[in-house]
Amino acid sequence: MDKGSIGLPHVAGLVVGVMFFCLASLWLGKPIIPTMSTVHAKVVLPAPEPIPAPDADETGEQIYARICVQCHQASGQGLPPAFPPVAGSSWATQDPETPVRIVLSGLGGPITVAGAEYNMVMPGQGPALDDAQIAKVLTFVRASFGNAAGAVDEALVAKVRAEGRAEAWTAPELQALRGDAAGEAAADAGPAGDAPEGEAAADVAAEPAADPASVAAGKKNYSTVCFTCHGALGDGKGPAGMVLKPPPSNFTSAAFWETRNKASVMKAIKLGGPAVGKSPLMAPFGGQFNDEQVSQLADYVMTFKPAQ
Repeated sequence: MDKGSIGLPHVAGLVVGVMFFCLASLWLGKPIIPTMSTVHAKVVLPAPEPIPAPDADETGEQIYARICVQCHQASGQGLPPAFPPVAGSSWATQDPETPVRIVLSGLGGPITVAGAEYNMVMPGQGPALDDAQIAKVLTFVRASFGNAAGAVDEALVAKVRAEGRAEAWTAPELQALRGDAAGEAAADAGPAGDAPEGEAAADVAAEPAADPASVAAGKKNYSTVCFTCHGALGDGKGPAGMVLKPPPSNFTSAAFWETRNKASVMKAIKLGGPAVGKSPLMAPFGGQFNDEQVSQLADYVMTFKPAQ
């Protein structure tokens, strides 16, 4: 027999082998030769990782980081003009029932927060958070970011939840419940006595000289927060300011100071640009800096004012 040719023994062996596998498959009730269907059936995909349940001892700060920080930010300053701050917000720090209602049922429609206008929808967290969690996170918010309001009691949350409100609240509805719409407007309008933006102050050029220590302290905070937009030279050409529309204010421009004094600068720092009729990109920093620090920042900003 030539090498490489197939003889009768080879054919017989092949036939016997095929018959064996067929009979074995019939006997076992399944093919013993792997097929695409049998291989696919044996592929075992890993089970998805379960979402960890919140810790029963989760603190208010941890709940804030898990639920609230995406919108209101770690600083509590929010993301103007979309998401309002909780820092320095009277909606969070006056009566405790109002923030409880907002967290439970949500809030929709226009609202003024720290002098700026917002018009977004905050979904209610009532289904996701129990009474104890809401009490914890609101107690944290009311005592953080420069806020100094009292704690929220779990029993109060249960009482408000029992009211059964399903739809989101509006600002006028919450004001009506508080009975202080006028007081709310005053709380969000900024310090009394500030001249509206666009009206020149009679004594703009007569500002008293700032204390050098105050200027030095203001410069330190300016270099960590404000220079990003307004630039180290106060000309509005900071790393972020170069691409912002509208551009940040140029403190070195004489035109900037024609209608501004220290009080108006402080108001813009504390309450944000919309509070003085300017850009919504200027966030409020009243929750990050106390009144003394805001005054120091204004003193430093005024050093950019060109000589008369």
